[in-house]
Amino acid sequence: MHLITQRNEIREQIVELKEMLGTGNLPDESTPEDTAASLGKLSNVPELPPHFLPRPNDLQAIKAALLEADKPVAITGIARKVGLQGMGGIGKSVLAATLARDEEVRRAFPDGVFWLTLGQEPALTTRQAQLAESLGDPIRIFGDEQQGRARLSELLAERTCLLILDDVWQVAHAEAFNALGPAGQLLLTSRDAGIIRALGVAEHRLGVLNKTQALELLAQWAGQALETLPPEAQAVAKACVPALSSGYAWGAGARQARPLG
Repeated sequence: MHLITQRNEIREQIVELKEMLGTGNLPDESTPEDTAASLGKLSNVPELPPHFLPRPNDLQAIKAALLEADKPVAITGIARKVGLQGMGGIGKSVLAATLARDEEVRRAFPDGVFWLTLGQEPALTTRQAQLAESLGDPIRIFGDEQQGRARLSELLAERTCLLILDDVWQVAHAEAFNALGPAGQLLLTSRDAGIIRALGVAEHRLGVLNKTQALELLAQWAGQALETLPPEAQAVAKACVPALSSGYAWGAGARQARPLG
């Protein structure tokens, strides 16, 4: 009787295994170490602020564009009455950093996610050398931007990686890093939609937080429930929406705040 029971169990296991082989639904025996190894390494990606509101709709839209589109993606801001396309401090950099840390994105770019902040007057050859070093090159000084770009093209030719250029102010600055191979992808943030059009990249406009979102962020910082905020919080949220939208990276003792975005 015992042998018959064992035989029946073995038959059931064989049938189950055949079904799994037919559907491709084999058990996942990967370990946490295997999963971590499949994620692209982060290079120079800034830490996220201690308190910030995720923007799932924006995040999903940009992720889809990055993973499915065949051209680079840019995050800009909404137009302002003063005539600036994309104000500073509305969270572009925070959103880009959130995207860089997303596991699905990191799996899509197993050769790494590389971050460079440019700004108004970047030392381009220094930034090129920084990226080259992150890609395994020895420390070097490029004679000019053309030499740096040529070397980056060699290093990036076969890599499936994501390059993030943060705070781009001029087309020429971005062009200095136009060196990705066919499997690479570019994400940049900029205040100027004209730069985005000139580069021919897909644009995603990011708006400021609405009043409710700003109040939620204030409540997080205060460590209390949204409904327990004092009446003054309404005025604070209204006045500080752009600053709250950026997410702040706070210094020791919260004495100084540096906007990331």
